[in-house]
Amino acid sequence: MRNIVLIAVLVALVVSVNAFCGENSVFKYCGNCDQKCETIDNPIKCSRGCWPGCRCNDGYVRGPEAKCIKKEDCKVTNSTLVQ
Repeated sequence: MRNIVLIAVLVALVVSVNAFCGENSVFKYCGNCDQKCETIDNPIKCSRGCWPGCRCNDGYVRGPEAKCIKKEDCKVTNSTLVQ
């Protein structure tokens, strides 16, 4: 019985953390830096290594207001983000 309660609590925590991350992103305990629209043509190298936090889903990057958007929705012209 105790194990069932523990599993239920862990599942609830994972679900609530993912809801906190926002649309098109998920919480990862060991993740790297997200790419951004501004750096899509010259991907950044993250020096932090593995650290927990919300990461954009595959095919998504950080856009305006730090929201995860599809890569193809990014348009970079003269280092200015246009949407």
